[in-house]
Amino acid sequence: MQRVRIGIIGTGASVEWAIIPTLSGADALSPPDSGAWWSRRPAPSSDIRYQAPAEPEIVALCGAAREEKSAKVSPRLEVLGRAARGATLYPDARAMLREMPLDALLLAAGDEDDSEASALAQLVASAPGVRNGVAPPRWMWIDGPPARSLNELGAFARTATGNGPCLWIASSLKRAAAHRAARRLLERDGIGEVTAIQARFPFALDAARFGAAYAGFDLMLSFVGGAAGMAREVTAARHGDGAASLLLRLASGATITALFGAADAWNSPLPRLEICGTQGRFVVCEAGRRLWHHVPREGARLWEPPGLAPHVSSPNLAGYAEDLKAFLAVCVNNPAPFNAERALDDAARALGALDATFASLQSGSAQPIEARGPRSETPVEDVAELAAPPRNLTLELG
Repeated sequence: MQRVRIGIIGTGASVEWAIIPTLSGADALSPPDSGAWWSRRPAPSSDIRYQAPAEPEIVALCGAAREEKSAKVSPRLEVLGRAARGATLYPDARAMLREMPLDALLLAAGDEDDSEASALAQLVASAPGVRNGVAPPRWMWIDGPPARSLNELGAFARTATGNGPCLWIASSLKRAAAHRAARRLLERDGIGEVTAIQARFPFALDAARFGAAYAGFDLMLSFVGGAAGMAREVTAARHGDGAASLLLRLASGATITALFGAADAWNSPLPRLEICGTQGRFVVCEAGRRLWHHVPREGARLWEPPGLAPHVSSPNLAGYAEDLKAFLAVCVNNPAPFNAERALDDAARALGALDATFASLQSGSAQPIEARGPRSETPVEDVAELAAPPRNLTLELG
């Protein structure tokens, strides 16, 4: 087990309720959960106990980018410092990088900072080089969108994949309990080819909740991978009560319909996704923790983690624990620079769809979605007919 010294930038709810409990508790030392929830059950005895590859230690905390101008540690940061068991507190992120040797840097500003994209780029740019005998962190974990638009992502990608820390873009919502179980079913051909996705989210589709909207788009598009999952056109409209609806058309012919802000998460099992396949099969994910699998001529199957079990934590259900465990495993087991191309490509796909959606909300008409890589200034070649997954024509007559 290798020790990993971690510094955290941010004081939001995700830091207090998910990141610090994961790194300071038993989640970081538990085996990965790939979606088979029955593997999470504790056994009374075991011949070989799981050995976590990394032992995380939170050694430094500082406020978000907007708090860097203050030379005084905020009361909020002091509370988080006590929760992190005596981590050194810094009001300035650059001072933390200059004085504290770190193996990994976690940036969890979220929606707290309107200039998040530029702050991230500046932070990555300032990290290279040994200063005062302190080497920069080798790894950087980012919670939230790496940029606010597809154009800004290009500048960030050129900076982040230079000589700075190796980049890891978090995808906590995709790793939520129900969503990782749904992805496991799709990989095992549980519903065949995805033909349509219907989704509802408990937040508004606007600039104030851009981070949440980015996570929602990234989640929806992740269920149709490869060239077939590239979005081609979007039509969006905003209703009188502030809710927004959209229709996304993908290269494979599948469609995604989504409704934002029509209810809240306190009295509704949201977010809710219905993923439709072939032969009448579909999957329903509710609140990120409950999954229904429907197959014709068979009883519906329900998967849900136990509600009163100490070994199933809230960060595990929300996906933060699984994302951080995967990040720590890569930090230890992959000494070579991590290839962030796939994460940047996923970010470019989600940001391109978001840009076109906001344009459609303003114009009231359908908008084409530009297929462009994270570094490219020109559209890539049309890939609508490339590498579409084979159709499942097997009939289940049993």
